[in-house]
Amino acid sequence: IEAACECIVEEPTLLVEPLVAIVSMLFSLVTMVVLISMLVSTGEVELIGACGVRRTFTYTDEQWAYLGVAVFMMLWLMELCKSLSQYVLAWTTQMWYFTPYVHGKKMDKKHCGIVQGYVHAFRYHLGTLAMGSFIITYLRALRIACAVIARFSRAEGNKVLACIAKACFCCLTCFQEWVAYLTKNAYMDVAISSSTFCAGARRATELLTNEVPAVAVLHGCQFIFQICGVGMITSVNVWMTLVATSNLVIFTDETSPYFVTGTLYVTVAAGLMSGSIAVCFMTVFDVVGDTILYCFASEQRRRSQIDVKAYSDKKKEADSGFYSWMFGGEEADASSSDDDIAYAPKKLKSLIVSNPAV
Repeated sequence: IEAACECIVEEPTLLVEPLVAIVSMLFSLVTMVVLISMLVSTGEVELIGACGVRRTFTYTDEQWAYLGVAVFMMLWLMELCKSLSQYVLAWTTQMWYFTPYVHGKKMDKKHCGIVQGYVHAFRYHLGTLAMGSFIITYLRALRIACAVIARFSRAEGNKVLACIAKACFCCLTCFQEWVAYLTKNAYMDVAISSSTFCAGARRATELLTNEVPAVAVLHGCQFIFQICGVGMITSVNVWMTLVATSNLVIFTDETSPYFVTGTLYVTVAAGLMSGSIAVCFMTVFDVVGDTILYCFASEQRRRSQIDVKAYSDKKKEADSGFYSWMFGGEEADASSSDDDIAYAPKKLKSLIVSNPAV
């Protein structure tokens, strides 16, 4: 938690990312709704009854196919915006993490991290993000289809088909949740290693399963803190709104232009707004925290695979040539080795190292 807070404080553009994600989702949603509305208007209009204004639309099979594809594209585009947001948060966090500490502070950090993250995502990994979002959208479409089949089967009295559809719905829901978790981890690996989606998902699963057991346990534990944060922020805002609208004269005086007649409705609206905002920012905290843990696990694997002796022998061979004899080679400095470069916050490293089998 402390490491995630440190990252967000030192990289304040992370707090702007939820606004960018919401704006992109709204723009995509409005665009697709307009497109679907235009497709809906292509149906043949028929009058219901002998007179009146009620109308109905009749569509051909081809038009139904177009509408289905348009709805699927809308869901896919919304999921792609979410995937872009997760990737940018992971990319910005890993850039902060792999900036070494110098005298207790991370020096030479990149500025405007989310801007560079979006440029990097669109330039190198748009196909990877599209593939991950397509898988989740496809599973969501199957869930919707099973729910529709279950409802129609129940209405027609076909209990066997309704039961099968509900069972498939539950299985697809569990599988989609697992794929969403796997996709999130894959994006973190892609941000670090610039791998493909399948390679990133495979390496992320292997890394979190076999490398540093404490990281596998802590990975995702921010969910508890996330729930508590959303609940506390929403509760405080609801309480403040209720107190203000019930006791301040500006809201209780009937002659005031700001007089509130329905205190309950205003309080509920404030709770919904504050809850939505809290979810956005606590999601940033969750992704940042999980990415820091994943970066730590990646760092530990990299350090464990380095052959220090072989590297030192090659260094000595390189420094024993004529140029080194003539002008003097660089003396090996033990403090410049990779083991002495600190990337992880000290408290995080001491917590995981002291509890290797949590």
